[in-house]
Amino acid sequence: MLESQQDPMDDGIAADALEAIESPVVLVAVGSEAPTIQLANRAARIEAHVTPGATLATLTANLRMDEPSRAAVHAAVREARAANWTWRQDGALEREASLRLLPQRAQQAAIGILSWQAGPKQPPHNAALMSRFRAVFESALDPMLLADDAGGYVDANPAACAAFGYDPAEFRQRHVTDLLARGTREQWRPAWAAFLAKGRDEGRTLLRDRSGREGVFDYRAVANIQPGLHLS
Repeated sequence: MLESQQDPMDDGIAADALEAIESPVVLVAVGSEAPTIQLANRAARIEAHVTPGATLATLTANLRMDEPSRAAVHAAVREARAANWTWRQDGALEREASLRLLPQRAQQAAIGILSWQAGPKQPPHNAALMSRFRAVFESALDPMLLADDAGGYVDANPAACAAFGYDPAEFRQRHVTDLLARGTREQWRPAWAAFLAKGRDEGRTLLRDRSGREGVFDYRAVANIQPGLHLS
């Protein structure tokens, strides 16, 4: 549930429609000194490492925008003004971005659609190798989960579905924090960042299933089995 005064669904922007867009897109609260992300599609979550509630400053920093472009984006969002930009990533790669505004309703927060040109595509991976991985993934007796850079689950094997009580489609609507035991969610951001930086992690942790029942799990996790895809 988005903690916003305005539900983007009221403006005909369905979350599943945003997910289908290949280019990165976020909904952002405009007209504020400290704007926050209301919704981000998968492409935006993977590249900008943002989820609902993240600040615009986090997004522009994670995209490694040059300072003039960053200032221009922040000014347009703060002033609730539609705009288009060409910006530089790491001072070299030129990319395009735009902000357009949704119609504002009475006593509701103003929302803008911020989108930008997708980055260079990664080279395709070996299809035969991925086919073998898929066979192991589906037949493994231990729970296995795949997550994106933002911690959103993108797939779960049958053992994980049985262990936690979600089917694969439901898992794709869940985040790593949905499995964390009560009282431990606040720790996930630094732990997740450390895992992505280190590349692997293992240990024992307390998790909960769909019913809220908690249990101790041993785990091993490997980051970037494909770019932006992480296995646990």
